[in-house]
Amino acid sequence: MLRSTPPEQHGTANSMFYNSTDFGVAAGALLLGGIASMSNYPFMYRCSAGFMVLFLILYIGVRLVKGRSKREYVEMSRVSGV
Repeated sequence: MLRSTPPEQHGTANSMFYNSTDFGVAAGALLLGGIASMSNYPFMYRCSAGFMVLFLILYIGVRLVKGRSKREYVEMSRVSGV
C-alpha cells in the first residue's frame, strides 16, 4: 500500500491500514461472539471458516478482474498504437 502512495502520504496510508485492521478485529470479535452466544463454539468456528473461504473467493475474483482489465488495456494500446 505504501508503494502506491506518494512519500508525503505514507503516514496517512499507514494509519488507514492499521485502523482498518483494528476495526476488522473488533467487528469480527463482536460478530463471532454474538454467533457463539446464540449457538455453540463449533458452529462459530464453522462460520469463521466460511467467512475466510468467502473472502478468499472474493479476493481471487477481484484479482482476476483486475488482471483481465489490465491485459485488455495493454492489448488495446498495442492495437491503437498508443
